Amino acid sequence: MLIAESEDGRYEPVAVVSNVGEAREVASQDSLDRMRRLSEQSEGMCPYSYKVWARGIDGKQQLACEIQELLLSPT
Repeated sequence: MLIAESEDGRYEPVAVVSNVGEAREVASQDSLDRMRRLSEQSEGMCPYSYKVWARGIDGKQQLACEIQELLLSPT
């Protein structure tokens, strides 16, 4: 599960993804969409990072990957 998180700890589910590559693609598109909406409406959550959570072999949810670099580079 791909989750968007803000600096103040708020979070929103984004999508179910099957691997880290797909997570990066979805996070990149989601980030662009959010920035566009924020510039038009001035409301919404601005993600600080995207995190991929997955069920481990023990059945517990664990952090699989954190994506921040796409938010730092201009597109």
